[in-house]
Amino acid sequence: AVQAFEQQLSIEQRLPADPAADADAGKLALARSLGAQGDEAGGDGMLRMVSATLEQRLRRRFSPVHVAARLAQVDEVAAQVRVVHDQAEVALADLLRRLQGRFWIGADVSGPWLAAHRQTLAFAADLLGRLAQARAGFADLPQDDDLPAEAPAPVAVAAH
Repeated sequence: AVQAFEQQLSIEQRLPADPAADADAGKLALARSLGAQGDEAGGDGMLRMVSATLEQRLRRRFSPVHVAARLAQVDEVAAQVRVVHDQAEVALADLLRRLQGRFWIGADVSGPWLAAHRQTLAFAADLLGRLAQARAGFADLPQDDDLPAEAPAPVAVAAH
């Protein structure tokens, strides 16, 4: 699911504004090529500004409803991952409590038990971090209040 959201974000960030934006895309390519030939003294600052302005104009705009729907979808998956994270955290704390004072259970036995919970915690934390980045990316999509208020189809998540 996390990978699906990352891929969807990448797609939506790269979508052109519209087919009529081809002329502006040509201007952007020209600005980039001129910027690549700029002098070493940094005199291509104006070209970078023009290029950045054109890039921003060429980005697809999304309705606030679209962005809100994506954020809700990411939040739903993040909530599921938080449940797994919290369960692993409770299980680790419980195991640590139960192992306390049991000197006959050596680290060679308890180590793998603890490691399994710690691995789950680390994996869930990584997923939560990636989801937070995806959420920030969706929140940063350019918006246009004048676009039709239509929610997008949910991101397709392969069931495993």
